[in-house]
Amino acid sequence: MVSLQGAAAALSFLGLLLQLLALVTPHWAGVGTHEFETSVGLWTLCMGRTCTRLPPGRATFELAKGLLTVSAILSFVAVSSILTSCCRLPRFKVGAVANTLTGLIGLSGLAMLGVTVSPLPNTFHPSVRPQLDWSFFAALTGSLAQLLSGLFCLITYLSSPQTPLTTDSTAGPDATPWPGSPS
Repeated sequence: MVSLQGAAAALSFLGLLLQLLALVTPHWAGVGTHEFETSVGLWTLCMGRTCTRLPPGRATFELAKGLLTVSAILSFVAVSSILTSCCRLPRFKVGAVANTLTGLIGLSGLAMLGVTVSPLPNTFHPSVRPQLDWSFFAALTGSLAQLLSGLFCLITYLSSPQTPLTTDSTAGPDATPWPGSPS
């Protein structure tokens, strides 16, 4: 049980780091030859060491950027819910939901980005095709880590003994348990 909690926390934190790293780096797609190197990020286009801000693109590209940004923000919620869950187990349910949503939203954004990048024309050279670069794969790994963390959080939550709730907050150890719960 403890090992699953630790694995969930580690995977959630790893997912957050990878998503943040991918979000800010300009290496989502790239084209490189011996003469020049060009890379495209979510917000920048870099040719060699010179980077410029990308103008707004297709609607699918802008939606992918939005989904990936929401996924990174939701990842903060997932990590904080897991890190604060050492005191209260119900927060693992929040962690399970937040991590699963983070992973699914991130994968949706990555799928849209992959569809947007794959049909890029050969505008550089006939033998050179744009390829997805390491930032894309970092975001993919981060999203998969969040999904796995969500699964571990769910398993931790479901396999833990649930304490029955009472209606009286001042009830002591002699309080009447919920109907159907073991005495």
